[in-house]
Amino acid sequence: MKSVAVPRLSKDQFLEQNFEMVEKISDLKERALFRKYIGWILMLTEKYSWADVYDFDVQLPEAAPLNPGLTAVMARDEAKAKKVRKWSAKFLAMFTAVRVSLAFYGVPEADWLQYQRDVVAVGAREQPAEFFEVENYVPPEHQEKVWRKLQEEEDAGRMVRTDAGSVPGISALGIVFPVVEGKLKDRLVHDLSRPVGLSVNDNCVIESKKFATVEAAFSLVQPYSYMAKIALKSAYRHVGVASEFFQFLVSKFDDVVRMDTRFPFGIKAAPGLFSDVTVLISRMLQSRGFPGVVVYLEDFLLVADSEEACQQGFDLLLELVKYLGFEVAPEKVESPRQDIVFLGVRLQSNQSGLGVVAMSIDESRVQRVAAECRHVAGLQKVGVKEVERLVGQLMFCARVVYGAKMFLRSGYDFLGRARRMRRVFDSVPEGLSKDLRWLAKMLDTNNGHAMVLNKRPVVRDFFAVDAAGEEAVDGGMGGFFGGRWFSVKWDDVKQWKVLPFSPFRDEASSHINYLELFVIFWALKLWGHLLRGCKIVLWSDNEAAQLMTENLWGKATFIPLLKKILLLTLKHDLRIVTKRISSKANGLADALSRSKMGRVCRTYSLVESQVARCAEGG
Repeated sequence: MKSVAVPRLSKDQFLEQNFEMVEKISDLKERALFRKYIGWILMLTEKYSWADVYDFDVQLPEAAPLNPGLTAVMARDEAKAKKVRKWSAKFLAMFTAVRVSLAFYGVPEADWLQYQRDVVAVGAREQPAEFFEVENYVPPEHQEKVWRKLQEEEDAGRMVRTDAGSVPGISALGIVFPVVEGKLKDRLVHDLSRPVGLSVNDNCVIESKKFATVEAAFSLVQPYSYMAKIALKSAYRHVGVASEFFQFLVSKFDDVVRMDTRFPFGIKAAPGLFSDVTVLISRMLQSRGFPGVVVYLEDFLLVADSEEACQQGFDLLLELVKYLGFEVAPEKVESPRQDIVFLGVRLQSNQSGLGVVAMSIDESRVQRVAAECRHVAGLQKVGVKEVERLVGQLMFCARVVYGAKMFLRSGYDFLGRARRMRRVFDSVPEGLSKDLRWLAKMLDTNNGHAMVLNKRPVVRDFFAVDAAGEEAVDGGMGGFFGGRWFSVKWDDVKQWKVLPFSPFRDEASSHINYLELFVIFWALKLWGHLLRGCKIVLWSDNEAAQLMTENLWGKATFIPLLKKILLLTLKHDLRIVTKRISSKANGLADALSRSKMGRVCRTYSLVESQVARCAEGG
């Protein structure tokens, strides 16, 4: 070991060089970690002098010279060519420069110790990785089950025996028990995420990839369509990897070392790579004259106008996947029908025998999630991971439960606060508890109402709203709908009783975006009963209000008001489609918002031509 002295930078020089460097890091995970440590260093400067914080007189391995200024990060292509570790010495050595323990300033000791272990594991020199072995985490009661699974893989030729001396490292085996469609499954997992810096997953380059969604499948369904589905069994285990990568997919169990020759469960690159395979299968099917196919990893959905056409596509796909060597899961194969569950979502093309196309959550899942909502809402303190898992399930349900997404805002706020304070358990805020109870009711009553193609009658009478800023002379809100209108000054609104969603409660609720959204609420409150069971085309010149109304989602300030809008749409069974209109074209509503009644009269005769121009442009 030797002491390495590096010229000290000023605080300004340090920030300039390192913030410039962080923007050049292409790996998002490494960039985020880099920013986190820079933040910790800056926190230290609030308590200690810059000279104490920025002291490079530290002990490093002799073969690890520091780069003065630390202004570069090893290029990804160079790292790939040399097969070196992902984290460069320059990246890690920068943080060894912090002489004072970060744990002393409030950084969790576990994080600091893990960082020190990472430095030791990764080292400070760009060199090939040494041999490693990670211990398995298989409970004693499941040892025999794991042994049987490994023997099956070996008998099938998917795993082959080798010796430890011929491989760079041995990764851990584990067994997990996921709940799939309400049933407990057991799955052998090859943990390729350890050790940090040396693992296969740490050194994988993952390309951004967009997977198919159930919404994409729903878009293919038309009234009276027929649907069928096929799912592959143990799909990853039928896809081979290049022989030069066998040495990195090594496990050890009962002193037997095995190399995997197939995609293991546990490699993070597998979903994207496997998706390429199944997408090619769907394209092969499309090239043979069957366009209505959607695939998400190993799950295929076929959609056709007739039962006969759907059956032909079903037979063709079944023949194709078997020809390619895949096995199908019999319990997940369903022949043509008009009511089917795909990716946990129920798709119907003939609901109630009326040709109504609908999408809803499977009833068993709804009951499970609703019960979990009630359970968490009744707790005094809750695990942050438990809330995180529940919010994830609710976000899935929100795709088809009308308005549910809005009530998740309090959940995301809770998680953000808990993470900032590094809490494992935290008290359940009253707002979150109320929202969870409300969500439990919504899951029971609104399931499937978000996505129903039952051809609601569309109201095309000109329906436009506008708000003038508080600073405008005679500023207020105005709206027009099929000859009806309203015009209210903000000075009058300020005299109303203050409610949790009222404007002008504070600076945020006085912003023009909030005022524009409040006008939409007021218009629905006045005229919603005239639009029962319909779809409204609402014109607005404020893009923020337009997006929030249609998506029923926004920042915390807007949520109480959006909830009132949601309740009005539920009360009157209506849906809103917002359209953009220029401020100039929105003459009627603009004049009403400024109490210019003379201008309203002059503009009224031009409404039909304005609507025509908007329709042509929209």
